[in-house]
Amino acid sequence: MNRYRITSFTHRPIAALAATLMVCGSALAQQSCPSGYPRTTPDSDFADAGNGTVRHIPTGLIWKRCAEGQTWDGTTCQGIAGSYVWQQAFQQADAVNAVSYAGQTDWRVPNINELKSIAEMGCYNPSINLTQFPATPASYFWSGSPLVGSTYYASVENFGYGLDQWYGRNYAHQVRLVRAGQYFYNFDAAAAAPAITSGTSPGGTAGTPYNFTVTASGSPTFGATGLPPGLSIDPATGAITGTPTAPGSYNVTVTASNAGGAATANYSITIAAAVAVTPTVIPTLSEWGLILLSLLMAGAVMLGLRREE
Repeated sequence: MNRYRITSFTHRPIAALAATLMVCGSALAQQSCPSGYPRTTPDSDFADAGNGTVRHIPTGLIWKRCAEGQTWDGTTCQGIAGSYVWQQAFQQADAVNAVSYAGQTDWRVPNINELKSIAEMGCYNPSINLTQFPATPASYFWSGSPLVGSTYYASVENFGYGLDQWYGRNYAHQVRLVRAGQYFYNFDAAAAAPAITSGTSPGGTAGTPYNFTVTASGSPTFGATGLPPGLSIDPATGAITGTPTAPGSYNVTVTASNAGGAATANYSITIAAAVAVTPTVIPTLSEWGLILLSLLMAGAVMLGLRREE
């Protein structure tokens, strides 16, 4: 499987020249901006906010001047840009928002069109305006744009030569965060599929209330098939409740699903028959028993009268 694929050469003469030099094995030690090629991201396109961010006037996007891993000292970017796999790029954005960088909490990974908007096509090694984005490495920067139809590739911008490419999401590249402006797309990290974590389901008894909760990661929506009559599952909580009406053994399939996929688990729920209650029999007297009882009572009365005499 190829790691990347070049997707954009059209109208990029410097990129073509740089790619040719790369193929020929030339070592590029520092940024080169050949004369005769117009600058595509001049300083006049940017407004410095004075807090480590700049606004790109043509798009309205607010960019961090430093790549993630570097720090802004008021003049330039210090340190070495960090490397992140695709999923970690989004986690880094969350970490930056947690500390309210530059007083803002809506920093995000840019999509590929947004990254392309700050690529300086009149220069290479790196292909970026180093006045606005100092100490930027001539390397790949992740976008938030997955390759449509692929769960493996996502788009990167090669700031060595100004090319947008595809790369496997498990490779580590640099990250630059953006906020506000007009979004081209609204991509986010792929959600993780849920995993069902609950254990064996208990049995129940017909006519007796039943309760068992299926647990799963990833805040999924639940569904179930094959439940005993009288039972149902709560789609939000996974709670299987109700009063079963028919004894038997039931094979139940529970599904937990979210944006990242679905997980299933099979349960066997045995419903026992209701315990038969035998009523207490109150003895009754037969006709002869009633006669005998009457005679006994009469005898007792006669005996009492004689004692009184």
